[in-house]
Amino acid sequence: MRPAGSGNGRVVPAFPTPDYFDEKVIGVQPGMTLLDSFAERVLPFCCLHHAPSKLTEEEHADRAADHAYRIAHAMMRARRRT
Repeated sequence: MRPAGSGNGRVVPAFPTPDYFDEKVIGVQPGMTLLDSFAERVLPFCCLHHAPSKLTEEEHADRAADHAYRIAHAMMRARRRT
């Protein structure tokens, strides 16, 4: 069964928030994408996996971030299959 709002190829917001003006809701800010949310959740594990050895701090960060987004993309593909 497909979860509600699962995307169908469109960008899915992870944390939409109300936009207020004079204490009234006037719209919704979309928040980060679901892809970004997934990457954020796995990034700490990717940082541990890519422990810096002879890498510079920037190289370490780049590799961990790339790995986090590869996992996040896999999570999005798995989400579409269910």
